[in-house]
Amino acid sequence: MSRGQQQSQLRLEDLIPHRAPRLLLDDVMTVDDLAATTVVNITSATRHFDSALDGVPAWIGIEYMAQTVSLWSGNRLLQNGQPIRIGFLLGTRRYYCEQSVFTNGSTLMVTATPRFLDGSGLSAFDCTIALKSASDVCSPAPILASARINAYEPEHPELVLSQSH
Repeated sequence: MSRGQQQSQLRLEDLIPHRAPRLLLDDVMTVDDLAATTVVNITSATRHFDSALDGVPAWIGIEYMAQTVSLWSGNRLLQNGQPIRIGFLLGTRRYYCEQSVFTNGSTLMVTATPRFLDGSGLSAFDCTIALKSASDVCSPAPILASARINAYEPEHPELVLSQSH
């Protein structure tokens, strides 16, 4: 996919193996070789919404990031003529979040940028969650959270899963 491709041409279901109710992302903003950006709209219908907090606990942001990594990977696989496949979140380094809750009515932009990829399937991504502001498109979106996500995407994930029993 080319840089800046319109989101209407991109479908989550085509690029990521997650399905409801485990799919936490709402839309694709952009995806290319350099990064992927997705959208999460926080409403009372959002999975993991806590009415007592009037939002989603910020620790769920790690999964938003991991699913955005998965989307980037799915795009790369499809561009190389391969089917999408599952990967594994190995860990997170330095998850910093400016707030404890992603509040009701917020629109989040989740970005994953690859920093390390190797032939064995190990990878590391720099990820951010920014608050999308409809009022001022000229100023940068405030960064709410950041982390380094470490992942593993084996060529044959079914073998990894069968060995876990």
